[in-house]
Amino acid sequence: MFYLKNLQGGRYFGIGSYRPKSISNIYLLHKAGWYGVAVDISTYKIDEMKRFRAGKVMYV
Repeated sequence: MFYLKNLQGGRYFGIGSYRPKSISNIYLLHKAGWYGVAVDISTYKIDEMKRFRAGKVMYV
């Protein structure tokens, strides 16, 4: 993530999204204006992410 810190906007594809904020590179990208797809096997984690990142992330 250090290499991307000055880039604003972009797209990502995250597999094993884990938590919406803690220990999350996707969260850092989201804060920098990126959008993308987050994939996780846990419907609980996907539902939790939808609450925090509505509109910018497509969940699978």
